[in-house]
Amino acid sequence: MNKRWLAFLLMITLSLSGAFAEETGPEDAESAKTAGNCEFIFFDGPELSSLSESVPPTPLSDAEEVQRAVIGKDRRVTVPNPAEWPYSAIAYLEICGSCGDRWAGTGFLVGPDGVMLTAARCLRCPEHDVWADSVSAYFGYRGSKNYLYQYSDGMKLYIDNAFLAGGCGIDKDFAIIRINPDVSRKFNWFGACWGSSDPEIADYYVQVAGFDNGKLRYDSGYLDVLDEDHIVFQMDEAGQNTGGPIFTQDGFAVGIVISEEKTETGIAVQNIGYRLTREVWAKIREITE
Repeated sequence: MNKRWLAFLLMITLSLSGAFAEETGPEDAESAKTAGNCEFIFFDGPELSSLSESVPPTPLSDAEEVQRAVIGKDRRVTVPNPAEWPYSAIAYLEICGSCGDRWAGTGFLVGPDGVMLTAARCLRCPEHDVWADSVSAYFGYRGSKNYLYQYSDGMKLYIDNAFLAGGCGIDKDFAIIRINPDVSRKFNWFGACWGSSDPEIADYYVQVAGFDNGKLRYDSGYLDVLDEDHIVFQMDEAGQNTGGPIFTQDGFAVGIVISEEKTETGIAVQNIGYRLTREVWAKIREITE
């Protein structure tokens, strides 16, 4: 009798332990795979005047026409096929801070050597002011269970020290992320506009693209120059758009979505982008050589 009860209890114990492993095992394995994949490298950026006036690099991508959007009250358009270039080069970023908080942002590929750009603020927890511990980049993203590719291997993230010195505001609000070059070759990338002048910036008809509640959306229009490092625009964007590309009709990146300017009553009057200056492209060339 005792032996039967022991056998019965052992069978129940094994059954329960097997059910528990089946329920939590994959989640634990995924956490172990993605946790702590960020290596931050902080640098002191050069003054613009000290940069070489060398010949601009060869454009990074072939030109393609991009659909023109209608400007109106609700101007954002959902991208019908995020697997189609140039949208294939835009990544949905799922970020976990060292504090344990999770949030989302946008990044985009800018070269064949595995270079992704985003806003520096995207990599910092908005609640606790700590850096990201892990980042997963999803390409061709339509939803949490509907995407083409997830990249969550090791990442090197380059941040200008001036971003921290400026109180994590809009100064030097860009981040360069090194990932596996195979990702760029798989999904293509945006071209490089090498230090566009103020008149050129104001003449570009551009798209502002990024994610809004997991959907890739864009708006189109013109830019205004704020200063040597920043541009402003009236195109619509949402919180997860932060870090997304501002790009020309032929697929060349000219800026990164970073913030918005509000009135004292909290009403947004215009959005702000970080210009992709010669300084940024020079740093990209430096870390990829």
